[in-house]
Amino acid sequence: MPELRHLRYFVAVAEELSFARAADRLHMAASPLSQAIRQLEDELGTPLFLRTTRKVELTDAGRRLLDQGAVALEAVDAAFAAAARAGRGVEGTIRVGFTTAARHELRPRLVALLRERHPGLQVDVSEATSGALCRELLSRRLDLALTFAAGPTPGVARRKLTDERLVVLLRRSHRLAARDAVHFDDLRGDRFVVPAEELNTGFNGRLRAWCAEHGFEPATVVASVIWDDEEWPPGDDVVAVATERWARHVPDRLRALPLVPEQHLPIELAWREDDASPVLATVREVASGLT
Repeated sequence: MPELRHLRYFVAVAEELSFARAADRLHMAASPLSQAIRQLEDELGTPLFLRTTRKVELTDAGRRLLDQGAVALEAVDAAFAAAARAGRGVEGTIRVGFTTAARHELRPRLVALLRERHPGLQVDVSEATSGALCRELLSRRLDLALTFAAGPTPGVARRKLTDERLVVLLRRSHRLAARDAVHFDDLRGDRFVVPAEELNTGFNGRLRAWCAEHGFEPATVVASVIWDDEEWPPGDDVVAVATERWARHVPDRLRALPLVPEQHLPIELAWREDDASPVLATVREVASGLT
């Protein structure tokens, strides 16, 4: 069975029409090159070259092999190069999920950085709550996620990306809307918009802990997207805790007031503990530079 090296040798001789020049091009001696071509001709059962003391010419079979063999070598070399780039983590597909809290700034910045630094990567993005993102990781439908205040998940590794300062979102008709800042004590009796428990147990647990520190149990209202005004239930006693970064993009119907004292929650990179993909390592390195 002819080997790939035989095809490379043949194409070099066919393009140079000289065994000596082809040998120099291949960095080998002319004698073993000639032997390899003879072996290839024996394998194919037909001569590929007409040899005389003065020149080397292609036979009809040789011309046909050159036409298709050169194309085949280009495809093989391209495949080898693509595999090498994938092995270095600079080519391939990465599926990245983003928490809603990362929608406006971190998500577009990460995608832009990846396109700039590693144009060979295809980045497929999606958005969900942090709990859902962790489940998508474990089910192998995602490779990397940016989560917000997610609780620990077995099988998921994490690295803190940034601490997000928290604010309170409320409607302008809320009794506290004219304040410059809000203390947790001021929110006693309000209803907190929260995600469903299975979607982000970490955030909900932290909220309950803060309220408990101030002596009350929060009344909660579940919404699928807690920081979009359209998702809120009616009433002027509704509030939500959100990130300061997100609050820059809320509609004018809402006000964002700082919490006093300051409270922070992390946005983290999350991935499967058993995922050793070079592409994942590349994207994690780029993502770690976000602030």
